[in-house]
Amino acid sequence: MRRSIALLLTGTMVLSLSACVPNINVNINDKDSGNEVASITGIDQNSDGNNDIDENNQNSNPDVTQNPDSSNQANENDNPNLNIKYTGYPVWDSFDFLVENEYSEAPNGEMMEKVKTQYTSINVYSTEDNDYAYAELSDRLVKRNDSEKEHMSERFDELLKEWNETFSDVESEYYPPEYEIDHSGVIRADQKVFSIISDLENYYGGAHGGNFIGGLNLYSQTGEEIQLEDVFLKKDELAKVITDELWENYDPLIFFAVNEELDDDTNKAALLNDVEQNLENLPWTVNYDGIAFYFGDYVLAAYASGHQIVYINFDEYPEYLNPAFFEDADEEYIIHAKANVYYPFLKDGKISTVAFDWEKQYNAEYDFYSDTYMFLNVFGDDYQQLDMEGSIMDPPIYIVRKNNKDYLYVQNYYFDGVEILQVFEYANGEFKEIGNYSGGVSFNSNELVDETTFYANGSFAGGFAFSQAKASVGEDGTLNLGEIYYYDIFDDWKENNYYETKTDLKGFEMGSDNKPSSKEVTLKKGSKITPYCTDMESFIVLVDDNDNYYAFNIGWNDTEMTINKKTTFDLFDLISNWY
Repeated sequence: MRRSIALLLTGTMVLSLSACVPNINVNINDKDSGNEVASITGIDQNSDGNNDIDENNQNSNPDVTQNPDSSNQANENDNPNLNIKYTGYPVWDSFDFLVENEYSEAPNGEMMEKVKTQYTSINVYSTEDNDYAYAELSDRLVKRNDSEKEHMSERFDELLKEWNETFSDVESEYYPPEYEIDHSGVIRADQKVFSIISDLENYYGGAHGGNFIGGLNLYSQTGEEIQLEDVFLKKDELAKVITDELWENYDPLIFFAVNEELDDDTNKAALLNDVEQNLENLPWTVNYDGIAFYFGDYVLAAYASGHQIVYINFDEYPEYLNPAFFEDADEEYIIHAKANVYYPFLKDGKISTVAFDWEKQYNAEYDFYSDTYMFLNVFGDDYQQLDMEGSIMDPPIYIVRKNNKDYLYVQNYYFDGVEILQVFEYANGEFKEIGNYSGGVSFNSNELVDETTFYANGSFAGGFAFSQAKASVGEDGTLNLGEIYYYDIFDDWKENNYYETKTDLKGFEMGSDNKPSSKEVTLKKGSKITPYCTDMESFIVLVDDNDNYYAFNIGWNDTEMTINKKTTFDLFDLISNWY
C-alpha cells in the first residue's frame, strides 16, 4: 500500500492502448543492408581477439597463474590489478549523449530526421571529495567516452553522405532515417570489477535494422582491461562449456549447425565447431555470479531466433573460473539498468536475461500519446508489459539482489517534483507489484547498503520542503521505512525562504520522542517557521526562527495534510526572495 503524503495528484486519464512491441534483438551485421557495424564501447576487435582501446593498452596480466592443473589456486595476490587500495565502491553515472543529428523537410512540409548518432557516456567520480578514489578507472572511462564521441562523429559524416547520395533525387512523403545509437549499461561495479555491456543499435536501410553487442571489462583498482584468461582459467575447454550451455538452454533446432535428420551427438559436434569458429571475437562481461558470453543474430542462428546469451556461473563451474573474482563478490547488490541493454536477472532461482524500454499511452480515437510514460516493457526469455504510475522522463530502473532473489525498483518522476517508487517481484512466471511508495530513493553506486534515504513527496504549504526518512531494502525486497521523516531543507533555501503563520495555531510541546507531548502551546500568527519532522500519518513538528519546537496532530483531506482541519497551504504563506 502506498504511504500517501500531502500532495494531490488529479486529472490522470486512463486511455486505451495500441501497443507496438519494439524489436531489440541483437545481431552482428544487418545482412539486408550489407553494412558492417563498427566497434563500440571504445574498443577495437583485433584479429587476435584482444579488446584494447589502442595498441598501447594491452594488459595480459602475466602474473595470473594459468596452469590448468592448479587453476583453483589463483587469487588476488597473483594479480596486482586485484590488490585493493580503494575500499569504497565506485560512484558512477551515465547519460545518453547525442553526438549529431540532421533533419530534412519532406514534400508535405514535415521535418523528418535524416541521420543520428548517439552514445552512452559513463563516468566514475574521482575528486577531492572522495580523495580521488578510482582515479585510474575514471581516466580510463574518459578515454572510452572520448573514443566513442570521435567514432560517432565520424560515423555521422559517413551516414549523412550515404543518405544524401541515396535520397537526394527521391521525392517521397517519408524518408527512412539512418542512425547508430550506442546503449551501454554497467553490469558490475565493485572494488574489483567494472564491467560494461553495450548494444549498438543501427539502421542503414533495408528490411530491418541491426544490433551489435560489445563488452568492456576493467579492473576497478587500476582501470586496466581484464583479459578472458584472467577469469576463465581453462580456455581450451571454453568452447565445450559454452556448447553444453547452449544445448541445454536453447532449442537446438534454431542453430545453423543442427540438422534434424542427424543424431544429437553429430549435431552437438557441429554446434561446437561453430562456437569454436566464433570464440576469438566473442563479446563477454563479468557479472557478480560469473561471466556471460553473447552471440548476436546470424552468428549461430537466424535473425528471427534473436541472440543467445550463455551464463557460466562460479557456483556451477568453480574449477573453470578464477575464484579471486567471485568468492567474495557481493551476494546483495544493485544494478542500474538502462533501456535496450541486456542484464542478468534471477527468475525463480535461475539466471535469465532481461531488457527494458518504456512507452507512452496511445489513444487511437484521438491519435495522441499521453504526456507520461505509462508502461514498462520487460523483454527476455518472455515478454511482459508492466503498468507504471506515470513518468515524465525516462524512469530509473534498479535490479536489486536481496536474499538470493532479484527485484525491480522503478522510479517514476511525475509533475511538480512528485516521485512514485514501484517494486516488482518475479514469481510463478510473471512480474507482480509488491510495493508502491509516494516518494523515491536513489543509489549512487552498486553497493546495497544497510541504510539509505527515502525522499517523500509532499511540498509543505506550496513550498519545496520534502521530507526524508531512513530506509533499507527488507528481506522480502520491499522498503523498510523509518517511523519519522525529517525535512530536508538546504541552507541556501533557508537563507531566502520561510513560512509565515496566517493565524494562531494551538498545538503541543515536542516530547523527547519528537512526538506531541501533553503540554499545550500556541504558535502565534506571523511566526517564521520551517517544518522539522513528521511521521506522515499522525503528527508534524514545526520550528520557529528562535529554535522553539511546536508539535501538531495532523489529519488528511484526500492527500493533503491538515492541521486543525485546515490544509498547510491555508495556514501558512511561503515568503521567498526567489520570486
